[in-house]
Amino acid sequence: MPNRYRFDLESTHDVVRDECGVEASDLDEAIEQAVAGIAEMRREGGLSDVGEGWDLVIRGADGTELKRIPL
Repeated sequence: MPNRYRFDLESTHDVVRDECGVEASDLDEAIEQAVAGIAEMRREGGLSDVGEGWDLVIRGADGTELKRIPL
C-alpha cells in the first residue's frame, strides 16, 4: 500500500510547503522521486533563484521529517 510523502523546500529563513505530496511505496522510492524532481527543476531553470542553504525535506503524512537533501 503506497504512503504519502511531502517534499518541502526549506532555508533558514523560508519554507515552501508541499500541500499535495506524492505517493510512494516506501522512503527509498520517495527519495528517488525527490532526486528526479530536483534534477528536472534544475534542467528547467526552476531552481535558478534558489541560493545556498536550501534543502528539500521529505516528510511523512504525519509531518515527521524523514530525509533532508541539500540543494
